[in-house]
Amino acid sequence: MLMITTDVLPCVYLHMLSVCRDRLLPRWIKIISKTRVTASMYEEQSFLRDPALLQFVIQVLESLKDFEIVLEASLIRGVNL
Repeated sequence: MLMITTDVLPCVYLHMLSVCRDRLLPRWIKIISKTRVTASMYEEQSFLRDPALLQFVIQVLESLKDFEIVLEASLIRGVNL
């Protein structure tokens, strides 16, 4: 069982916020899809393992680059991005 200690969670949270802010999610999904962990954790029909579905999701996420995404204040309270 994987245990994540509370001192790691703020770093993970900050990383997730920066991925959203900097629109890096399409790149991260592509990287994640190539890992052995993804192959063992997700079914073959998952968008992370099906190349056609993966490409579709990446295209949808990349199309969002044209929009300004404002993170709600409650999500970034106490975090300087």
